[in-house]
Amino acid sequence: MLPGHARRVPGVDRHGHRPLAGRASRARAAARDRAGLGRRRPDGAVSGEQSPPGDAAPGPELEIAGAFITRSLDGFFVQDEDGRLVAVNDAACTSTGYTRAELLGMYVLDFVEITAQELGHHWDIAHAGTMQVTPAIHRRKDGSTFPVEAHLFSHEVDGRRYLAGLTRDISERVASVRAMSEAQRRLEERAVESAHHSEQVAGLLQAVIDAAPDLVYIKDRQGRYQYINSAVAELAGVPQSIAIGADDTVVFPAIAEVLRATDREIMETGIGYEVEEYPEVDGEVRTYLSNKAPYWGANGEVVGLIGISRDITAARRDQALLRHAEARWQYAIDGAGDGIWDWDITTGTVFYSHQWKAMLGYDDEDVGTAVVDWAGRVHPDDYQHCLRVIQAVVRGEAAEFSFEHRMRTKSGGWLWIHDRGRVMETGPEGRPTRLIGTHTDITERRRAESEIQELNRRLRWRADHDDLTGLLGRAAFIERASAVVEQRRADGEALAVLWIDLDSFKRINDSLGHKLGDQVLQVVARRLQSASLPTDLVARLGGDEFVVLCPRVDATRRTSDWAERVRSAMAKPVEIDGLQLTVTCSIGLVESGVADDGITQLLIDGDLALLQAKRDGRNRVVKHSAGLHAPQEERVALATHIRSMIARGEVVVRYQPVLDLATGAMVGAEALARIPGPRGDELTPAGFLPHLEALGMLPDLARIVVNRVCADFATEPGLGWVSVNLASEDLADPQLPNASRARSPGAGWIRRA
Repeated sequence: MLPGHARRVPGVDRHGHRPLAGRASRARAAARDRAGLGRRRPDGAVSGEQSPPGDAAPGPELEIAGAFITRSLDGFFVQDEDGRLVAVNDAACTSTGYTRAELLGMYVLDFVEITAQELGHHWDIAHAGTMQVTPAIHRRKDGSTFPVEAHLFSHEVDGRRYLAGLTRDISERVASVRAMSEAQRRLEERAVESAHHSEQVAGLLQAVIDAAPDLVYIKDRQGRYQYINSAVAELAGVPQSIAIGADDTVVFPAIAEVLRATDREIMETGIGYEVEEYPEVDGEVRTYLSNKAPYWGANGEVVGLIGISRDITAARRDQALLRHAEARWQYAIDGAGDGIWDWDITTGTVFYSHQWKAMLGYDDEDVGTAVVDWAGRVHPDDYQHCLRVIQAVVRGEAAEFSFEHRMRTKSGGWLWIHDRGRVMETGPEGRPTRLIGTHTDITERRRAESEIQELNRRLRWRADHDDLTGLLGRAAFIERASAVVEQRRADGEALAVLWIDLDSFKRINDSLGHKLGDQVLQVVARRLQSASLPTDLVARLGGDEFVVLCPRVDATRRTSDWAERVRSAMAKPVEIDGLQLTVTCSIGLVESGVADDGITQLLIDGDLALLQAKRDGRNRVVKHSAGLHAPQEERVALATHIRSMIARGEVVVRYQPVLDLATGAMVGAEALARIPGPRGDELTPAGFLPHLEALGMLPDLARIVVNRVCADFATEPGLGWVSVNLASEDLADPQLPNASRARSPGAGWIRRA
């Protein structure tokens, strides 16, 4: 609000009307020239050659600012307190379609979709000296609109205040947000589809973890348990249902403070570590070796920890006994059941226990007392590793060793051995002179581990691949394709993507059954793999949609020819159980350069090209171009308009007379539905039925048309019979006949074969 004046909305007088054009007086023009926003040249452009107060010549800063505004790609507008434009740059004219002379005679409300109250609000904020960044809608001379981001600021000269703004067209940004929202919707649909499979995998993993003897648990940032396996519940004596959501004051109250301290350190530092913890079990304090690691949230912050704890009480007890026991015999007692060896490094002789020999199937006389009796039975692939580990201990670089290797049995087979040894005696210089160790047969354990690894491999494969076709699934494809895109950006090479959709596959499923449809999909998958190189990524995104990524495009592989070969291969007849089917496909082709967006944008572009191929008649390849985005936006706008018309019941019913050819008399009529178009025209069924089908609003149209016809029938009984075109799903609606009778009790339904 200006001093000494009642506040009024710029561009609107005290009666709520815009001032007449004649109010732009010379005094106002002089005030505008005195404003620090530049003069208008004779041609109406913004100039930086504004004279400061006094006789001083304009400074270089003002010239630079004027030149910047004049040449800026962003629109520049200056309005006075009446809301009239007093200065604009070339970009402002280009973006709105007005000439400079036309703009300088206009008010802000003439081309900005804003109320007078909102404009006044912006003036109040600017008067307080605050820079504003606000979205707005500008209207071009041709009536079309476009979104902008406006940066507004105010400047006062000689008691007159001016509001200036730099505006940037953000149409592409808005379109990108819409496209990303659609991609997110499709991803969410895919997540729902895979939920059942994920539950099965999760159940299997849960069973494996619950069977483990180790304690497995997850805590949140506040130390509350989010998950525990059966071993934790059994140790704590607390049911899982109670432990989940509780902290250690409930689960392990005796050591809660100690656990909380170690957990807090992990949360704060983000670094995992190993720690020994001492819970009391049945009155006995036991030792658990806990490996804890932080896990991170989507925002990069630590949101909790994951822990695995193993009961090492027995191991610690054994270690204490070993430290106080006699070398060979005490070690033999502790290692009962294992093979014992005792190596005198000074003499080079080795003692091998009876169990050591029997483990490999040898009799006592089959094995001597030399190192070679061991070394000669080690698997050739393991020997060098064994030698390096043992030599490190012999050189005094380590006090003990523990590793796994294979040894040959008397029958010629191989056993997996866990070989452990330690220094028991040293010489005057501290060099080891005696090593004692054990051999433990771990063959069964290794076999079990191998089976678990194979199970995990199969689980990983199933998580990454489509069960029906064996192709990559959507999530795995996105992950691998993203890595390829990044690599192509790094090496400066291009790639290509084919988005493939089978034509009329739903008809095959509906008419011949899902079993045969699945067989068709398997044939299609094999053909795609045959038409692709080993380096290509081939995936099934879901249903009858497939995608192929060519990671490198060069002169030897023209993408258009490649796409056409794929289309031709897919169009060959498919023979299943003596039935020959023709399955064609539509393909959207996208080529990516170095500066292109990631795989998500490539898939969006491929989908647009695919839709265009469908519209062009199917069974063809369409290459993506920038021009495909505009029709997509128009279709979205049209679909929105049609939804609005149906919701408001704004459907026009035209009647086409049906004449008796013999008499020329009207015997009935056919009802024709029309929907008012966004430009004042009428949309025919060809223009609105595809959108209503996609929106699931065909039943709504049917009810509106039938009710309208019944109402007309009631007032014009002379119409005779009226034919209304309905879809099969409309006829299945049991409420439709009842609704029509309610609107027109005299109406009846005629069943026609």
